Amino acid sequence: MDGHLTGLILAEGGGDGFKSQTPKVLHPLLGVSMLRLSVEAVRAAGPVRIIVAAGIPAEVAAAELAGHSVEIVALSSGKGQAPLRRTLGKVAAGNPDGDILVVPADVPTVDPALLRALVARHRRQGYACTMLWADIEHQGDIKRRNLARSIEARKPVPSPTHPHRVPTGIFVFQTGDLRKVFSKAAKAGPSGRFDPAAAFSLLASSKRPLGVFLALDPDDVRRIRTRHALGQAAERMRLRKARALADAGVTVLSPGGTWIDWAVRIGPETVVYPGAVIEGPTVIGRNCRIYPNAHISGSTIGNDVHVLSSTVIDEATLEDDVRIGPFARVRMQTVLRSGSRVGNFVEMKKTDFGPGSKAMHLSYLGDSEVGPAANIGAGTITCNYDGVNKNRTVIGPGAFIGSGSELVAPVRIGKGAYVAAGSVITKDVADDALAVARGHQVEKPGWAAARREKLAAAKKTSGHKK
Repeated sequence: MDGHLTGLILAEGGGDGFKSQTPKVLHPLLGVSMLRLSVEAVRAAGPVRIIVAAGIPAEVAAAELAGHSVEIVALSSGKGQAPLRRTLGKVAAGNPDGDILVVPADVPTVDPALLRALVARHRRQGYACTMLWADIEHQGDIKRRNLARSIEARKPVPSPTHPHRVPTGIFVFQTGDLRKVFSKAAKAGPSGRFDPAAAFSLLASSKRPLGVFLALDPDDVRRIRTRHALGQAAERMRLRKARALADAGVTVLSPGGTWIDWAVRIGPETVVYPGAVIEGPTVIGRNCRIYPNAHISGSTIGNDVHVLSSTVIDEATLEDDVRIGPFARVRMQTVLRSGSRVGNFVEMKKTDFGPGSKAMHLSYLGDSEVGPAANIGAGTITCNYDGVNKNRTVIGPGAFIGSGSELVAPVRIGKGAYVAAGSVITKDVADDALAVARGHQVEKPGWAAARREKLAAAKKTSGHKK
């Protein structure tokens, strides 16, 4: 046929098996909602337009699908299926020779290649409707005698000779044929919702030519009705994501022991070790090493970066050739510039850490700006919070901050300045200056020995009293 293909996604808001206040279709798989994944799968099948029949508020569906060109038909306004019927009527009037691909939003793992093959066979055979089945022995025309029960029950049932046939809820209809039976099919589903299986049965009773198509892998088209099924689908998609990354030149050493969200992008020659969790719209460059138990979320990582074990990176940017960890944490708008080094038990928040700078041990830098080639000694703290406001610390290029220093913000350490270990800095330090801010050392000879003797005597006296 020469008609256009329209995608229709049935996005009902129910999901009693989830026991959740969040509509079922908005629950995520690898960081992406079932609804959005379904739209992306249908779009890859090549429709000229996509209609989302939303059983959730239209504004909620629109927000979830931001960036996708879809038409949302709200079914939650108490008007039943009338809005969808009017929309499909317009589709049929404008393109009577076209086809409509119907996909439930709770089949988010469907392979777009399978949908394309389904549509191609439907058009090649000239069917009024083609149903997608899973786990069947053959594909082809459905014998109407096996549909007698289905027509009466308003949904297809397995043939007695093929009890293992499983309907998937995915159909392709010839647009004009669907329009003829829509009104009756709209009354067949739960709560008066459109039931595409009933439309299929009605077309069978009118002796229109029908077909079935085989999904080779039932897991590709499994309906998600419970949270347990959601977890199973997530596991399947996780392995699919790992395979796609491998095909692009990424080594995922343990696909079953690594979590990488659907939207994550990783460059070739990067190696991801077991136990890593990479979430959100994260981008990782070429030739990186993501070591065990690293947790990266919503971040951008450049080329040749090493993220050592048990490091947490959240909404941060790491430029090229950075080394971080183990057990480091950078978060909330932190930028590690090219060639910088961040070691174990270092935390940074809203910090711009200069190129080639180092903070190797047990430090906290918050609301800070650190210039190039600065050295932050172990135990350094920027005291950024005064109980009311967050204040900024600026450390100049080449500055040296000695171990155990406290920088009380707002404060500025000049270029090339040297802060002596153990200092509490409350005032700005000039370029190339030495700042020492600690109490004078006092020594009392023999004090420790005398104290031990006093304590021993007190203990002996106490024992005699008992």
